Parts: sequence; C-alpha cells; structure tokens
Amino acid sequence: MDMLGAMGRSAMRSGSMAARAATQAGAAAVDNVSSKVCERCGDTKTGFRLTTCPCCERKICGSCGVKVVVPSQCAKSGEGCEKVSCKEECAPRCVEVARQMFSDALKASVDANVDSILNGKDDLFERPDKPVVDVSATASARRLLPLALKAVELAGYSEVIYAYKLAEGGIVAALLTPTFRVFVERVLPMLSKHIERAGAEMDTKKKGAKEAELALRLYYLACGEAVKRLSHPPDEAKGSPASSRELDSLGAYVGPAQWLYAAHELRAPQATAAWGAWYVSRLCRADGWRLVACVGASRAEDFRLAVPGLPPVRFPAWCLACRGKEAVLAFRGSTSPQDWAINSECDEVAICHENAPSDWSAHGGMVRAARAILYDCGAASAVAKLRANGFRVRCIGHSLGAGVAALATTLLNLDDPSHPQVTASLYAVPACASPALAEALKETVEAAILRDDVVPRLSEKHCARLAREVVADDAHYREAFAKDRAAYTRYCNTLGKKEGMVHASEEPPTPPPPVQKVEPVRLLSDDDVRPLVPPGRLVFCQGRDGVFEAQSADYTLEPLQAVQVTPRAVDDHSLDAIAFSLRAVKARRGSSPIVKPAPLAPAKVDEKWVPCSVCGSDVTWTSSVRGSDTARAYSTHHCRACGQVVCAFCAPAADSVAADALGETLTLPDKRVTLPSRGCLGPVRVCRPCHFRAYDL
Repeated sequence: MDMLGAMGRSAMRSGSMAARAATQAGAAAVDNVSSKVCERCGDTKTGFRLTTCPCCERKICGSCGVKVVVPSQCAKSGEGCEKVSCKEECAPRCVEVARQMFSDALKASVDANVDSILNGKDDLFERPDKPVVDVSATASARRLLPLALKAVELAGYSEVIYAYKLAEGGIVAALLTPTFRVFVERVLPMLSKHIERAGAEMDTKKKGAKEAELALRLYYLACGEAVKRLSHPPDEAKGSPASSRELDSLGAYVGPAQWLYAAHELRAPQATAAWGAWYVSRLCRADGWRLVACVGASRAEDFRLAVPGLPPVRFPAWCLACRGKEAVLAFRGSTSPQDWAINSECDEVAICHENAPSDWSAHGGMVRAARAILYDCGAASAVAKLRANGFRVRCIGHSLGAGVAALATTLLNLDDPSHPQVTASLYAVPACASPALAEALKETVEAAILRDDVVPRLSEKHCARLAREVVADDAHYREAFAKDRAAYTRYCNTLGKKEGMVHASEEPPTPPPPVQKVEPVRLLSDDDVRPLVPPGRLVFCQGRDGVFEAQSADYTLEPLQAVQVTPRAVDDHSLDAIAFSLRAVKARRGSSPIVKPAPLAPAKVDEKWVPCSVCGSDVTWTSSVRGSDTARAYSTHHCRACGQVVCAFCAPAADSVAADALGETLTLPDKRVTLPSRGCLGPVRVCRPCHFRAYDL
C-alpha cells in the first residue's frame, strides 16, 4: 500500500509539472501573437482578432473592418467573396463597384424590355420550367415540423405549455384580441420613446413587461373611448362629398395595387423570382396590361431587395406595366421584415433636387427607397423613355408602397417638367410628407383613406399626443385593470365554470375614477415635432357595417389629427376593405335605400347599462372577464336591422366566447346578412329574430 501511495504521489507531481509546462507554453504562444499590430489603426491586438483584408491584404482589427460583398475586380485573388474589408478605404470601393454592377444590370434589363414593348412585343415573361423542389435536409426538417408539433400535442406537452401561459399572462391573452395586438405592434415602437420622456412608471423588472403594460394601457384607453361612444355616439365628420370622378379614378387602379401582393403569396417551389414575375404578367394580361419590368415579387427575393451600400438601401417590390398609351409604376406595401425596416427609418430628410423648394421634406426611409428604385434600378430611365413616346404614367401603391409612390411621383416630375405630369393613385398612404410637399402634391396625387386606419395617422406628432393621453389615463387604467384582474382570478379559480345568463344587467356601473392631479411631465409638445402628413388630395371613406360615404379632404381633416385607438385601426388598413368601401359608396350613390337604417338604441339609459334585447341578460355574460365598463366595451353590439342592443350570443358573427372550462372558447356561428334595402352591401351583424326574417329585410 505504501508503494502504491508513493507511485500515486509521484504521478500527481508529474501531472502538475506537465500542466505547468503546458501553461507556460500557452503563455509564450500568446506572447508571440499578441505583438501583432493592426495595419490600419496601429493598435496592438491579439493575433486571433486580426483579419486579412481581401482587397489590400493588410491585417486589420474588428473595429477597422466591415463585412461586405467583394467583387472580383476588387479582390487581390481575382475571386469574388463576402469577407471583412477595410472600413475606411476598401469596403467603400467594393460597395461602389457592387452598386454600379447592380445598377447597370437592372437598367440594361429594364431598358431592353421597354424597347421590346415599344417595338410591339407582347409577352416578355415566359412560363418558367418545371419548378425545382428543395430536397435538402433543412427543407425535409421543415416539412416534418407540423408532424413533430402534432406529436408534442399528443404527448400532452402543449396542454402544459397552455396552462403555463394562462397562469403567467392569461389576463393579457384574454383581453387583447389578435387584431388589437397587431395595432399595438404598429404603434409601440414610436410610442415607447414618448412614454419614456414622460417618465411614466412601468414595470421594467422583466423583459417585455414594459411592453405588455403599455399594450394594456392602450387597451384600456381604447375601452374608455368605446364606453364614451356607447353612451354618447359621436357625429361623423361632414365635408364636401367626393366626386364620382375621384371615386372612379381610385377604383380603377385597385387591381394594379394588388398584383405584387398576389405574386408574393406563391409558396415553394414556385416562390422564385422567375415564377413571381411570370405570375404578375398573367395578372396584367387578364386586364389588358403588358408587364415591362418586375423586381422582388416573390418571397425568395424579400431579403435581396437592397442596393449595395454602407448600409444597404432597402426598397419594396415594384413593377412597370403598359396598356395602350398608359403606364403604371406599382409599388408593394409591407410584407417582410425588410419592408418594416424601411418604415422604421422615420428620419425627416429634404427632397434633395435642384428643382425642389427648400421646405419640401419627407420620410427618410421612403425617400431613399424611391431614389433606389428610380435611379439604381432603372425605373426613372424607363419612365422617361415611355413619356417621350407619349405614354401617360401613373404611380400606384398601398401602405409603404403608397408613400414610396408619392415620393417617386415627386421626383419624376422634378426630373422632367416638360412632359405631362406623372400622377398617382394611392391607398392607405402613410404620413410621409411635410405640409408644404403635401400641398404641392394635390395637383398630381390622390389617395383613399378608410375610417380609423392607423397608418395615415402614425407620425411623431400624433404619437406624442397619444402618449399624453396614456399618461393622463393612468388612474382609470389602474382601477379598471384591478377590477378585471379580480374578475379573471375568479374565472380561473372556478376553472372557467360558466354562470350562464344569470349575470344581473342592473349591476351598478364602475364608478368613475377619482379625479387626481396629473403630475407635470416632460413630453414632446406639438411645437417640438415637425409633422409629417398624408400627401395629396384625400378621399376619406367613413361609415359603419357596409354603409359608407366618401368626402374630399386633405391632411387637415379633423379625424386625421389623432391616432384612433380602436380595433378597426388595423382592419381599415386592408386594401380589400378600402376597395369594398369605394364600391359601396359608388353603389349607394347609384340607388337610394328603400328603408332608412334604424337608429342605434343607446347602450346606457339613466346611468344603467341596457341588457340584451333578446335574452335580457347583461351583454358581458359571454366573456371570461365580466362586470367592468371596459369589459363590456367590446361585448356590446347592435342589430343593424332593428337597432337594438344585443349580446354576442344573440347576434352571432363568428365571435369567440368563453366556454365552460378554463381557457376554452366557443366559436359562434356567423349569422351576418346583407341589408340592401337599407344600403348595407356587406354582411352586417343582426340579432337572431331579425336573421329569421332576413328575406324581408
């Protein structure tokens, strides 16, 4: 045993000596490489942090380099690559060469197509060969994902995760509808910084807690406004009716505004540039148009729509088409993270053009996108050639595409004022122009805006106002949320057991929050923010449930001066919804309604909430959170035939209501009908008794 112990101690000493030797060797190796110096900045760096620039072959550190595409002309080896190059010298040269190659290739292709169209060729985009199916391991794993998720669900793990979500954030999930969450996602980035300037206290202990609380504050602010409308319905803004010429002009170009959206819906294996352009050409031909150019129509191109630069200049998908002596330059709205990155570049920049007045400025991301499409992608030279051959050119766009189209119209007319002006037909145009530019564009730009659409109102100025409203609503938010949280706790404690139609409709309303003096906070005032506004002549469509009217307006229209915090703020941005409203206005003007629509009954009489006219129960009985005024804001409905107050169950419109289990919901049938005799051309909510006699309505 003593001999074994001695051998063990000897081995330990040997191992210790070997470890010390290895450590010393490693230190010597580090000493040998750490003496290397960056050949750009001259700083001494660890050798492993130095990179060889493929252009000048100098050793550079991380702070002196940037990763770019290196064209073969710039690389010492003569082979193109994507590597880290010198930030100050080599990278800009690489980017400029790549930008020139990008621009030359696109311009040559577009100009060749324009020449072919002018020479009488009809079809420039042939049907691609048989699509290539991706059989890679990644694609196979993606195809197996639904099966794997189903296996997880069968194993019971999904129910565990669902229960955890209910316990952690069930109240938020119960209150915030999917549509309202989309609204919050649009508003939150711009609103957050104004709330921070206000110094409002929010829960920042957990990641995402601040955003969740701000979403709830917006929800309760919206509920408060909805309750006010139930008690005192507001009058709709009145103005001069939009002319039939304006309606016809906007209605005629809804199709071109949707071409690129439709092509983007193609899925693999057709989600390629060739298939996307071919499908757009088919849509064009169906209406007599000939496609001249198409860039970025497919999903595969989403992350390639950028002009090389430091940083790259992003732009949305676009296409150019001709019919007779008319041409349209259409731009797609936001469909990818790249598009939303353009929206987020909301710095205000001047319209840098020798013919532009000094007070013309616009949304920075959209100005850069318009310039990229016109001057780097070759659209400007193509349009100039068409105008020289007698073509009338019109820019078309929706959402982001509308903003880019408005600014492209501006630049094209500044480039060549000698020919007939380029015009624009826009839908849901964002606040993207200075007031001076918006006024100037009234001659050439027309735009349709629907009711509460958030995008035309989403500016720094309006978000500063919304931040003030959120801060001032603090007392109401805290009281209403506490009451709803208690109601949701009861709902969870009873495992979601339904009370049925026994909830008393005579319960006293939530008492108004105590009046508290709002502490002064520092918020951006209207004078601190230069406003960006929707440009051009506006056709503002308003109404409810298929009964619409349109008025001529501009950016000074009163309903456009604040962000409308309503669920409709997202739905009204849809191009389909705008197109329907234009059709509804036209049809309604063509024939007078036989029956005057019934006035909506008040939801509150003598300070008491009116129960459902069919079942006699409080309208919140179908909700998992009951009892507060804010909860009933989205549970109170009106029958559009008789005008009476009804609950969701007695006037179903595919609503999701609470079922008899925790977290379980029941989807009601959709009993909506059209009421052409009353001017309602779309399906509207009616109570079950009126639905039974819908034949006579």
